[in-house]
Parts: sequence; structure tokens; C-alpha cells
Amino acid sequence: MNFDLNFPGLWTDSAPGIWRQTPEDFGVDELWTPPDSGGEHVLLHIEKRGQNTEWVSRNLARFCGVRDFDIGLMGLKDRHAVTRQWFSVYLGIRPEPDWSQLQIEGVAVLSVTRTQKKLRRGDHSGNAFKIWVRQVEGVHEQIDEKLSYIQANGFPNYFGDQRFGHDGYNLQRAHAWFVEGQKPKKKAHLGMYLSAARSYLFNEILAERVRRGDWSTMIDGDEGAPAASSVVSESTVPTGPMLGGPEFLSGTAGEIEQLRTASLSEWLTAIHKDGARTARRPFVAKPVDMSWQWAGDDIELTFSLGSGCFASVLLDQVFRLN
Repeated sequence: MNFDLNFPGLWTDSAPGIWRQTPEDFGVDELWTPPDSGGEHVLLHIEKRGQNTEWVSRNLARFCGVRDFDIGLMGLKDRHAVTRQWFSVYLGIRPEPDWSQLQIEGVAVLSVTRTQKKLRRGDHSGNAFKIWVRQVEGVHEQIDEKLSYIQANGFPNYFGDQRFGHDGYNLQRAHAWFVEGQKPKKKAHLGMYLSAARSYLFNEILAERVRRGDWSTMIDGDEGAPAASSVVSESTVPTGPMLGGPEFLSGTAGEIEQLRTASLSEWLTAIHKDGARTARRPFVAKPVDMSWQWAGDDIELTFSLGSGCFASVLLDQVFRLN
């Protein structure tokens, strides 16, 4: 089964451009303030260049002689980027290693301290981005107008393509599990495919609201929440379901949810059977401290997004990237 991942954006036209020519074109910093030092978990602030977060985590575990489970982190970060993020290491009775001897290609330890708790996914408030888009084709003033709109109003809070795997592979495996009974054997794959399926259903519902033009305004039956942001947001926006089964809102909003998921009812049954329960996610993501500047036909953008929001989705509203 094939899945269409071309979800509608704010505009039908987009400016061609190139990104990620080098890892330095895509910079990410986790937004998090470490607690007072002390505790049984080592807290590492790490910069990685051109490396996968999970690969770095596994190599940290090997270096420390601990289980993969003993490494904590707050979020997966892009491989083709320069990212600065936090890891925790539970050593137990093992002596703390000499961090100056850590040799992982593309990895540098920026600081070492201690913390009381293992880091968990989503503990941080968000991420700060500095991104270059190169060789942009388009009228700069028109691009500026679109970026100004996003700066003021936000953008559709879709899950990015990376959630779904190459060519939607994670969705294909989820479908094989839910419909054909081909349940993955590895626990990590179970979570990954389940997350991809629920994210796709959310995107389908949000896509319909974007087509209708009411993705950012409350309609009959909507359940509101603050916009997804790295800071406390005062505005109330509609939310969509991270479905744990056929659990929908009432009114027009609920009718849209049912309409967009009707063809995948077998998914809903399987997701509920696996133990997932419905939660809500804002339809609107709001960037913070957003600015941009041109250098010829290259543009540098800086902004912060809340945890779980995708910089690639913001860029996709304006640019058609390689």
C-alpha cells in the first residue's frame, strides 16, 4: 500500500532551493536548562556533526560499559546537521570514565556534570535552529511576505516526513502489522511503526482542515489548546487527535476526524488493541525569535520551535527543497 505524504501547505507555490549541502547548513540546539548539579546520572552536553543520535547513544553505552537502556536523551536529532544536545548516563557502581578518551567520530563533549534523573524524550522545551537555504529561486519580497506570515501566525503542525521512514516504509510496515498480522519482532520497531501510524492519521485530519482553511480557528466541536511553541503560548488553537482507537470529537470537528480516517478503520482497532489511548496535539506550531537574512540568493533563518515540532515542515511551507 502506498501513502501520499504530500500534505497541503499554506500556499500552492514554493521557491526551489537547496539545503544541507554541508552539516553546518543545519544547526540545532536543544532548549533546556540543566538542574542543579549532583546525582547518580552523568549529564553530558554533546555536539555531534553528521551522526545519528541513536548511533551516538549506542557508542556512549559501549564506551561506558553500560546497557543501551542506561543512556537517556530528550530527542532524536537530524543526522545531516550540527546539533548540540544532552545525554544522561547511569553508571551504577562503575567508576566514571575519562571523558577526554571518548573517541566517537563527529562527536565532541562540551560539558560534564551530574543530574538526579535519567533524561526522557520530550523533557526539553524545544529546539533552536539556524538553517541556510542555498540558491533560492524566487522573488525575495514574496518569500519575505510568507515568512512574515508564519512569524506572526504559525504554520500547520504536521509531523515531518522523517517520522514515516524512507518512501513511507514505516507506514507500510504498520499496515502489514495492523491488517495482515505481520507484527514486528523487535520492540523498538513496534514503537516506531505505531508512532508513524498515529502521526499519519493526525496529518490526514490536519490536511483536511488546511484544505478547508480553518486549521487555525476553532469550529463546532473543537477542543482547544495553546499553540505548540517553545514558550508558554496564550493563544488557543484547535487540536487534532493522536488516535488510540475510534475516539473522535463531536460536532463538525469530529465529523472531519471520522471522514479522514474511515478508510483505515482496521488501523484504529489495532492501535487501540495495542494499548494506545487518544491524546490531543495542537494544529498550529508557532516559531519563536524568528528572523532571516539574505546573502545573495542564499537565506539564513533562525527560529525556535517547541518539542515535537518539525523545522522541515516550516521550510516546506515556503521552499521546495532538494
